[in-house]
Amino acid sequence: LVVAPAIEGKALIRFGKRKKRCLFVNHNLKNPKLFSGFVFRTVRGGFLRQKAPDFIPGPEYFKNLPSVFNKQQLEDLILAWALAWSTHMNGVALVRDGTLLACDGQPSSVDAIQSCLTRMNHAGHRKGPLVFAANAFLPFKDSAEILVKNEAILGILPSGGLREKEVKKIFDENRTFLVTIPAEYRGFSHH
Repeated sequence: LVVAPAIEGKALIRFGKRKKRCLFVNHNLKNPKLFSGFVFRTVRGGFLRQKAPDFIPGPEYFKNLPSVFNKQQLEDLILAWALAWSTHMNGVALVRDGTLLACDGQPSSVDAIQSCLTRMNHAGHRKGPLVFAANAFLPFKDSAEILVKNEAILGILPSGGLREKEVKKIFDENRTFLVTIPAEYRGFSHH
């Protein structure tokens, strides 16, 4: 699969020689821009107008993290956030070394995390420290307990849960560092 802003004649001939090659040209890749504004989602009887999923946590959100985290782990955190934010309700993404280990959204955070862990294991990903993101606050400490049991070292969540202090306490006690972002960036994809 090749996706590019343009493909010149000689390259097209070279790429086109393979049977299973797919070529996509998207001219907007020449000058990529974040979409800003609103998106519209259909629902029974009408539509929802929601903020566009264009929030990317910047350095100001990472300033209180200890220096033990390297550049790759911070990039993993941003990747996990982008993936979790665009998945279904209660979306969770697990990432390590620039690789998506698993991503899922379920009716509950616990189900989403367990589904991710099952997918991760079925795919043969090794056990080890991982970075996570959830597109909604974790409503109960059971989700946090599952994540720390499975070696989550760093995560990002929207704030605003009723039991946020209990959830943060689980992460703190297990030295899993948490970045919280304002509740307004809670993911509402497919809600």
